[in-house]
Formats: sequence, C-alpha cells, structure tokens
Amino acid sequence: MGQIDRAIPVLRRALDLNPNNGQAWAALGAAYQMQSEHEQAIEHLERGIENSSIDSRLAVWKTILALSYAGTGRMKDALRATQEGCQIDDKLYLPRIALAAIHLNTTNRDDARAALEDALRVKPDLSRHEMNCMVGRPQASALVDLLEPPSPDLAD
Repeated sequence: MGQIDRAIPVLRRALDLNPNNGQAWAALGAAYQMQSEHEQAIEHLERGIENSSIDSRLAVWKTILALSYAGTGRMKDALRATQEGCQIDDKLYLPRIALAAIHLNTTNRDDARAALEDALRVKPDLSRHEMNCMVGRPQASALVDLLEPPSPDLAD
C-alpha cells in the first residue's frame, strides 16, 4: 500500500510466474491508477477482474477501474463500474464515493448527493481525508458542499 515503485516490479514478477493471477493483474492496475496511468490501469484491472470474477475485493477493483475510466473521460463506463461496485458490496463506502464524484462530474447533483448520503449510511464516520484520498481535495470539497445540512464531521 502506497509503495508503488516497489510494488510494480513485484507484481510484474508475479504475473511472469502465473499469467492467470487475477489478483496480481488487478493490483498492478491499481498501482498504475495511483500513478495516473489510466490506460494501463484500465487494461490491467479489466484483465484482473475477468480472471478473478469471484475475488472478495471485486467491489474495490471495480471502484478503481471506474476512477481509471473517469481519468480518460469514459464517464459512461465509469458510471457502470461504480454501480456494479455498489451492487457487489452493500457494506463498502468506496464505490459510493466514486459514484458520487462521477455523478458530480456529469453534473447530476441530486444523484451525487444521494450516493454520498449512501456512503455515509455505510460509513457514518467517513472523514474528509478518506474522501480526499479517493477523489482528490477539490472533488471531495464539492461533494461535501452538496450535503444539506452540512456535515460538521466532513468540514475542512
């Protein structure tokens, strides 16, 4: 986690040893997403999800894939991936934050607010820091501004 320069060669080696390792494909895609290499992220995440369709982390992988799609402007694909992530795991807030951000990017403020409220249902102690890490500070601030009444827990 967070050691991308170290992780990428390890994950590539894992794929050399077993090209069918869906978890390694997805983790490598997540590493590329963290480096804002969206196309590489999409390629690796899609393959990982395909190879490991019953992985317990599937909702997380779909969320990261959605952020990668959004990074390339593929908002319909991003919306689909986040909705799938939400359906896969009703107890995970990550796809709901991504869904809120994607709705906000497509100027659907009501759906963005609903997705953020759903994230808060799942994780009532959601912090601004967690949102910043997921979607970036400007996007997180714009999302928090949608809440009525404003959430004191999510203030800057």
